[in-house]
Amino acid sequence: MTYNPNGGRNDGPDPSGFNHPEGYSAYDSGQSGFDQADYGQPYHGEQSYGQPGAFGGQAVPQQDNNLALASLIVGIIGLVFIVLFFPLAIVLGLVAIVLGVMGMRRAKAIEETNQYGVQTSRRGFAIGGLVTGIIATVVSVILMVLGVKIAQDLVDSGVVEACEQYVGDNKALEECLERELENNPNFPK
Repeated sequence: MTYNPNGGRNDGPDPSGFNHPEGYSAYDSGQSGFDQADYGQPYHGEQSYGQPGAFGGQAVPQQDNNLALASLIVGIIGLVFIVLFFPLAIVLGLVAIVLGVMGMRRAKAIEETNQYGVQTSRRGFAIGGLVTGIIATVVSVILMVLGVKIAQDLVDSGVVEACEQYVGDNKALEECLERELENNPNFPK
C-alpha cells in the first residue's frame, strides 16, 4: 500500500520509518484544525462550506436582553412601592412599562437573528415587567384618585373648618376630627 493523504489505514510502511503493529495511519496532526492558541476552547472546525463556526455558518454573537430583566425588576419594585409610597410606584410602573416594551422589541430582534435556538430572548421577563408595570401604575393611580376624593370630601363637608382651631394640639385635633366625622352624614360610620 502507499501513503494515503486523506487518512485511513494503509498496510504499507510509514513514511516516518516507524513500524506500526496495527498498520500505518495517515493521520497528520497538522490537519486536525487544533491550534495551540485555542487550547481549552471548543473547536467547531471548518465545515463543508468552508465557513468557520458551528453548524457550518458564522458564529452568532451572544446577545443579552438586559432591558427585559430590568423591566421585570423595576416592575416588582413598583408593586412593593404601592404599599409604601404610591406616587413613586406610578413612576416605577411607567419606567417598567417603557423597559418592557423595549425588551419585547429586543426579544423579537434576538429571535429573528437566532437561527439555531442557542440564545434566550427573555421575552417572558419583558412580558412580566410590562404586566407588573401596568399593575403598579393602575393601582397607584386608583389610590391617588381615591385619596384626592376623600380629601375633597373632607374639605367640602366642613370638617376641616370646624377643627382648624385645634391645629397646635394634636389630642384635641384628633378628638374634634372623630366627633365631626361621627356627626357628618357624608361619611359611613
